[in-house]
This record gives sequence, C-alpha cells and structure tokens, in this order.
Amino acid sequence: MRRRRTPLAGLLCLAVLGGCSVDTYEVSYASVFEARAHEADTRGWLPEWLPEGATDIRQRHDGRESDTILRATLPPDASLDAFCTPGASSPPAVPLAADWFTPAGTPSDALACDDRWYAVIDGSGLFMWRSGGK
Repeated sequence: MRRRRTPLAGLLCLAVLGGCSVDTYEVSYASVFEARAHEADTRGWLPEWLPEGATDIRQRHDGRESDTILRATLPPDASLDAFCTPGASSPPAVPLAADWFTPAGTPSDALACDDRWYAVIDGSGLFMWRSGGK
C-alpha cells in the first residue's frame, strides 16, 4: 500500500483561510482482498460491492474524505448490474484529478451506483468517483 500526501494546497488554505485542510491521499492495492485487509471499504474509500476479482486498485481522496476517485481493473466476467444503472441523471463532476484517472467515457456516460458512486467502464478498466461525502 502506498500513500502520498500533497500538503501544498493545505498550507495555502491554512494561510488564506486560517485552518481548513485540503490534503489529498492516494493509496494503491494489488487486489480487492488487500484493500479490504486495510479496511478501505469500511472507510468509504472504495465501494463494499467492488467485484472480488478487481485488481490494480488506485484510489485518491481529499483530507475530509468527501471526494474520492478510484480506478481498478475488472475481471472479464465482472458485472456491476446489481449495483449500477445506466443513464445517471446529472452525475457530479469528477472531483479530483490524477494522471491515472483517464476514462474514455465522460461523466455524462456514467452509471449511477449504490452509495452515491458514479462509474465509467472502459474495456476492463473501471473508473469511479464520489463527491460530497460517504
């Protein structure tokens, strides 16, 4: 598991606003089993219903854990049908940026999923985001 902080934005916010924190944290897991061992699902960093065979998971969230992005590789037989529906009406904008978060689809193509997650599937790549809290 890797964790990276980007405190520069937090320092600027502290200097300007006197106390807010907008640090971002990035974590990587080889598999959904490793992520669950680190309680990433119970912390709200990834959905509890992420398919068992998901691998190469990367996740970034802000210091308040209210905005999150996630990328994972899905196994060929994975289905999100039980948790996601097509045609999300007005999904929120992707709240954070990362060079590894580059879905071919756009937020307007997003699936609306349980727990206020939105997803775009690009081949075997799953790109998800949630904005505004757990």
